[in-house]
This record gives sequence, C-alpha cells and structure tokens, in this order.
Amino acid sequence: MTPTVPSIIDLYLESLLVRHVAGEYAKDALSNARRELRRFADSFAIAITDCRQHDLTRWLSINPQWKSSCTKKRVASTILACFRWAEEEELVPKCQYHWPKSLKGLPDKVRRPADPFEYVALMRGGSRELRRALFFLRRTGCRTCEMRELCWQDVHDDHISLEKHKTRRKTGRARKYGLDRSTANFLRALRRNRQGHPEDHVFLNCEGGKWDRHTFARHLRRWAKRIGLDEGVETRVSAYCLRHTYAVDAIEAGVTSRQIADQQGHERTGMIDTVYGSHTRQRTAHLNSVAEDILRKRLRKPKE
Repeated sequence: MTPTVPSIIDLYLESLLVRHVAGEYAKDALSNARRELRRFADSFAIAITDCRQHDLTRWLSINPQWKSSCTKKRVASTILACFRWAEEEELVPKCQYHWPKSLKGLPDKVRRPADPFEYVALMRGGSRELRRALFFLRRTGCRTCEMRELCWQDVHDDHISLEKHKTRRKTGRARKYGLDRSTANFLRALRRNRQGHPEDHVFLNCEGGKWDRHTFARHLRRWAKRIGLDEGVETRVSAYCLRHTYAVDAIEAGVTSRQIADQQGHERTGMIDTVYGSHTRQRTAHLNSVAEDILRKRLRKPKE
C-alpha cells in the first residue's frame, strides 16, 4: 500500500515523541513540529507518489502570516526533516522535497548584543527574579534555556555541569562552563537564601516556581516596556542578547575563539567567528583598537 503524506507525518511525530520522552527533544520543539506538520498533512492528504516540490513552495506562499525569513526557514526545515527521516527509515524511496529556491539567499535574523544601557536599565528597574537571571546570563554567556533548567545539583564550587542540554544528543557528554569568582559567590549566597525551599531550580519566577520559555520572555518584555526600551520586533532586547554580549566582550578583550567556544558550549569555533564576530566588525571602537594594536606591534618589530 502506497504511504500517504499524513501517514508519514504520523510516524515521524511518533518518533519525535519517543525522543522527547527520552529527553532528547525539547517540549516546545515537539509542539511546534506537531502544529506545522499536522497543518501540512491536512492541506496535502495525498499519496507520496503524488508529491511535488510545488507542494512545499505553495505551502509557504499561502501562509502570509509568516512574514520573517526565519519563520519560513523553520517551517521548511521541519517539513524537510520529516521526509528525510522517512527516506532514512526506508519508508519512501527518496525525500520528495528539497530546499525551496525562494528561501535561498534570504538573510537570517541574527540576534544582537544587548546595549550596556539596556542591561543597566533592566537591572535597575526589573523585578528581583529578573535581575538575578539577567546577572547570571550576563556573567556566564549561557543559553537562556540552560538558565531556566539549572538545578542546584548542577552547581559546583567553580563550574556548572549540565547533564541535560541542547547539544547532549550530539556530544554525548555533560555541558560544562566555568564561573568567575563573583558569579560563584552570587550562587553561593543565593543557595543560602533558598535553604528549606522545596523547588530545586536555581532561578525561580515571582511565584516561587520554575520559569518556562514563555513566562520568562513575557516577564522580560513587560519590564522592558515599562522602562521604555525599544519595542520593535527586529530590534527589541531579549535575554539571549546577553549571550551575544558575553561573546562580543570576550572577542574585544582578546580571548581566543577556542576559549569562547568552550565556555559557550560550541564544538567548533566557526560560530564565534561568523555570528558573534559579525558584531565586532561593525564597531568602530573595536576596529580602532585593532589598528592601534597592529601599529604598536609593527613599531616593536626589530629591523632586519
């Protein structure tokens, strides 16, 4: 019997659910994949043999609510991942779709570093729970999801070791990042204040429970709006901006790409040079500092 698009999607979603139960696939990612793939299956309830590339191209064009290129690329990636999985599992002879030409060359939305003024304004005007989380993000450069999931058993005297993290399935080992002395002292003081509290997570919301992705983002947006920070969709500050701030400050301080990649949990240094380094290439002060360093080294160079 020839498989259909809905049947392939059902099998793929079952495999994602198994991965989610095993802790290898995030809840939000599963929810997004289920929503987008179910809608695609409802619109193209056809046999696999009848699939054409035009199906994917048309699907992207008939959804005008997807205005940003990042959203369109995410939806296309989700659909392609499903049918590539089906090819690997030998459920179909080959993947029926390829990357749409309409998406090639579209720029990705790159998060920016948080402006020092924005960080200071949020630290002065935000809630205590928000200030604690932002201070930690600013001083460690960790991912926002890692901050939300951090538990006390993960915190050690001079480092943090996360067993469950974004790249666990790829690396097969715990995610570690170092702590400077002030951040280590901050965590020790926070732990003393939490003695007797039933919640094991380090950073809690205003009700004393665990943050999730949506509540933390909404809480940050609410305080940013009260303070009067930029509300533009493409330019507004987010917690993840502090990860970019950490990397950019490290680059400008002369820290090697390998050291930054190790601290931020990247296997390779390419992300540091291409993504985070793109911010420093636009900073006049940084470029002037580079020029001054080159001049000093040239003047110190002995004559042959």
